Amino acid sequence: TLIPIIGNSYKNGLSNLGLTGYPAARFSRHTRTVAHLTPTGMYRDHGPRHAGSVRRTISPTDADFAPPCFASVRRFGAEAVRPPPSRATACAGFHHWLQGPDLPQHEWDQRLVPKLVRAGSMAAMVRFALFGAGRIGTMHARHLAACAGARLVCVYDPVPGAARAAAEQHGATVADTVETALSAGIDAVLIASSTDTHVDLIVAAAQAGKAVFCEKPIDLSLQRVEQCREQVRGCGVPIQIGFNRRYDASHRGVRDRVAAGEIGDLHQVIITSRDPEPPPMSYVRVSGGLFRDMMIHDFDLARFVLGEEPVTVTAVGSVMIVPGLAEYGDIDTAMVLMTTASGVQCHINNSRQAVYGYDQRLEAHGSAGMVCSANHLQDQVRRFSTTSAGAPAALPRFFIDRYAPAYQAQLEDFVDAVANGREPSVTFDDGHRALILAEAANQSLDTGTTVPIPPRTSD
Repeated sequence: TLIPIIGNSYKNGLSNLGLTGYPAARFSRHTRTVAHLTPTGMYRDHGPRHAGSVRRTISPTDADFAPPCFASVRRFGAEAVRPPPSRATACAGFHHWLQGPDLPQHEWDQRLVPKLVRAGSMAAMVRFALFGAGRIGTMHARHLAACAGARLVCVYDPVPGAARAAAEQHGATVADTVETALSAGIDAVLIASSTDTHVDLIVAAAQAGKAVFCEKPIDLSLQRVEQCREQVRGCGVPIQIGFNRRYDASHRGVRDRVAAGEIGDLHQVIITSRDPEPPPMSYVRVSGGLFRDMMIHDFDLARFVLGEEPVTVTAVGSVMIVPGLAEYGDIDTAMVLMTTASGVQCHINNSRQAVYGYDQRLEAHGSAGMVCSANHLQDQVRRFSTTSAGAPAALPRFFIDRYAPAYQAQLEDFVDAVANGREPSVTFDDGHRALILAEAANQSLDTGTTVPIPPRTSD
């Protein structure tokens, strides 16, 4: 069942338009026809055509007009071409149309941008504001553009030129403040700004009733993350943290086979993550260190595969590649050993420099066998010569190239969670737990001891 509404959810959408008690619309997946029944008649959309393709086919009057915004009905929802109007304007515009009089197309574009909602789940475009238009932000903007259920509405960045470039590329507008972005008729925010801004943006968006996708980490301070959790408690909006490794098909395949018992009882998990080259010192100064910045992805991946929480963390680390790191209390080479209550061991090794490329591997060993996620290659060509007997292609040199499908998949999963009113697959709590492990690793490195992990609380 589909119902045309304005609003953020099925629950409040009808009341926003004053349509409580209106007959529902019917949707056919096979004919791609939407028939909307109203007290004044029925109109039907036979698929994406011009505005005139949406017509009231049964009506007490002779009016043969429908708002052009209904002409963009797609298989599972309507494409919103502009931010929605105010509630009062939308109500007036919708009832005005039901009564029959025509309005110019631009009037309807401005007055009413409907959502088509199936009973129990939303099937409309999820409209986004992007906070941060740097390297990661522009990548996320591209993935949003490729996501069938999402639309980028506006972009905010403290550097106006960066915001303008991202907005122009994807047909969005530029917001000059965070408040302007949050009031631009959006359903969700994507936070890809600097880490020190994450908490404030999460709180502002959640308290404004917007769904939140935030890049990792939530913050570099565990105390600030816990304060943020209290501030957003009760807001009732989905919050997902950007741990994309879970969405890599190979890594997920390892986890799924472990969970299915294909290797028997799990004994060991080994995670290798090595960058092709160190980051610039300007980044190191604000990164929070290797454990919070780099290995935090692996802490989350470990929890994902283990299926139970680590209870101890032991870390060792060195400066082997970039001598200047010691000035900032950072390291470039590290190993961490974690254990769970059942005795399962997890080993994570990180390096800031692997001259052969971006090294990303995952191995799970159990009582009945082993499963591995191997490195991806730049291509599948093998080279044979007097010096090579089937040498494979090189590894990717950039994390965005290696994990591009995973970045896309995580956004599509988040959009689906928002659209269907379910909890995200990667929650605020997952971000919190990963940071707890990173803090324990730092403590272990500083003290040379094994650090116990506090048990997970019910909240």
